[in-house]
Amino acid sequence: MKRIVFVCSSMGGGGAEMVAVRLSNAFSEKGYNCYYYYWDDVEKHRFPIDEDVRIIRSKGRSIFSRVNQLRQLITSENIESVISFTDIPNIVSWIALSFIKTNKPIFTSTIHSNVKVRDKNVKITVKFFLIRLLHKMSCKKANRVIAVSDGARKAVLEYYDLPLSQVHRIYNPILSSTPNSIKRSVIGEVVKLVAVGRLTEAKNYSQMIYAVKKLQDSHFNNFILDIYGEGELKSEIKSLIKNLELENIITLKGFCSNLEYRLKSYDIFLMSSKWEGFGNVLVEALALGLRIVSTNYPSGSCEILDNGKYGQLVSVGDVQSFYNAIKDAMFDNKINKGVYLYLGRFSTGKVLSEYERII
Repeated sequence: MKRIVFVCSSMGGGGAEMVAVRLSNAFSEKGYNCYYYYWDDVEKHRFPIDEDVRIIRSKGRSIFSRVNQLRQLITSENIESVISFTDIPNIVSWIALSFIKTNKPIFTSTIHSNVKVRDKNVKITVKFFLIRLLHKMSCKKANRVIAVSDGARKAVLEYYDLPLSQVHRIYNPILSSTPNSIKRSVIGEVVKLVAVGRLTEAKNYSQMIYAVKKLQDSHFNNFILDIYGEGELKSEIKSLIKNLELENIITLKGFCSNLEYRLKSYDIFLMSSKWEGFGNVLVEALALGLRIVSTNYPSGSCEILDNGKYGQLVSVGDVQSFYNAIKDAMFDNKINKGVYLYLGRFSTGKVLSEYERII
C-alpha cells in the first residue's frame, strides 16, 4: 500500500492536530504505511495515535533542520504522498520537496482557517509578510490543496489566486460513526451552558460573556457557563469575568482531553468566534444533541448548522442577538430527524474516501 507522511507541528492540542492524527489512524487501519512527522511536544494534550503509525519527531528547532529531516524521511522511506496541516507545516513540506528531483511524492497542503479573514486580524510585521508569501507559494506548488469548508476554499482561492481545479473542500473527520439516535437533555433547575476553544482573539469570548451578563441582569433562570480551553488571553478573560461580577457563573475549566464525555452533561453549546476554518466542536455538540448558539462567522458555522436548520446563528459582535438566542435555545426540545443523515458528511469513513480519491 501507499506510503504516506503526515506533517504537522505537533500531535495534540488543536483542531488541525486532531484531524492529522485521526487521518493517520484511519489510513493506517486501512493498510497504508503511515508516518507522522512533527516538532512541537505537547505530551500532556496528545491525541491517541495508532500503534502502527511510525512517529518521527524533528531533532532540530530551526526550520532548516525540520526541512532537512523531512527530506531525508521522504527519500529514505520512498514516501509516495505528503499531507501537511496548516501554514508552517505546509511551508516546511514544500521546501523539503523542492530538494527532491526524482520520484517526488504527491503533495497535498491543507487549509484549516479562513486565511483572508484571519490575516486581516493579524498584526502586520515582517515575519507576517514572509510567512504569508511562503505559504502562498507552498499552496501554489502543491498538487492539491484541501480546505476544510466551502468558505475556507473560497477564501484561499481568492486570496492566493489559485486555480479552481487545484483546491478541494473536504470536511474534517469529526465523528467515528454517524449516530443512529440523539437525545436532547431536559433542562433542569440550572441551565448548563458550555463553550470550547482556545482563549484567543479569534474566539471572541467577550461577546459571549457580555450576553451572559445580560442573562444575569434579566434574572432569567439559574444558569452556569463552563469554558474549556487555554490561550494567551486567559488573564484578560478572567479580568472581564471578574469586572462583570460573573465569577459565580462562568468558570474557566482549562484544557479537556475527554471532551465528548464532558459535553454530554450540558444543555446549550455556545460559540462566539469572529472567524474559524471550520469549527470541529460544533459538529461534536450537534451529534450529542446539545442546543447550539453560534455566531455566523466566515467559513464554518453556516455550513455545519445548514444555514440555521440545526442551530441558531447570530451576527458576530451582536451581543443582544446572542442573548436572545440563548433564551430561545432554552425552549428548543426537538431533534430534527434529518440530522442523522446530515452528520454523515463529517464521519471518518466519508472523509477518508474523499482524501483517497485525490492523493
